[in-house]
Amino acid sequence: MTKMIHGPCGAAYNRTNLGCCANSTDGKCKKHFPKPLKPVTDLGEDTYPDYRRRSPDDEGGHAGEKWINGHKYTVDNSWVVPYSPYLLNRFKCHINIEYCHSVASIKYLFLYQFKGEDLVLVEGLNELDEVSMYATRRYISACQAYWRIAEFGVIKMTPSVIQLQLHLPGPQPVRYEPNNDAAMDALSRNAVTPLIGYFHANSSPEHGHIARQNQVRILSNSLCVECTRKNLDKEGPWVRS
Repeated sequence: MTKMIHGPCGAAYNRTNLGCCANSTDGKCKKHFPKPLKPVTDLGEDTYPDYRRRSPDDEGGHAGEKWINGHKYTVDNSWVVPYSPYLLNRFKCHINIEYCHSVASIKYLFLYQFKGEDLVLVEGLNELDEVSMYATRRYISACQAYWRIAEFGVIKMTPSVIQLQLHLPGPQPVRYEPNNDAAMDALSRNAVTPLIGYFHANSSPEHGHIARQNQVRILSNSLCVECTRKNLDKEGPWVRS
């Protein structure tokens, strides 16, 4: 009752001065509390689930009393913020836990990790010089600066993920200088692209099952598998395809 109960708020409780009701013309909560009582959980598209909230009248739900500034309010499951019983008991604080099942929810989880550095507005720079703009318009705090001076890791991903460029069999993209030697050298080097090398490794009768494991690294003209010492001892050394 003290950690995971929202409000009560809204015009019905004469509490429209709360932050969730601020700037609301009808006095309703921006978080859409109270939630509807329902016996089952519904999973919608690109939205939070509508969790099961049992009614205290006929579905076995519970209701309680909450005192706020000398006023007593009756609250039921419609005012409960989604939570994890384990985390609530472990940390004894307000922790909102939501079930993420849509693409929009997953995108929001990683939004701040990939949005880039903080930016500041600087006047009088050459807008055509992208290098100068990148070097002067980034804002790096003292903590970020020391982290880079100490050469600590910025990001770690296990296993490594490499994007393979897709192409049809045969017409793979090739870049070369406008002369015959460079063209022949580029054609020979790109005969086996990373995508083709990946297919060859998976189709290998001897080592295909190793390539299909989760520790795979694709190089330009060969495929290397980062196996554990146990796999190397058991399967033998990896050879170039």
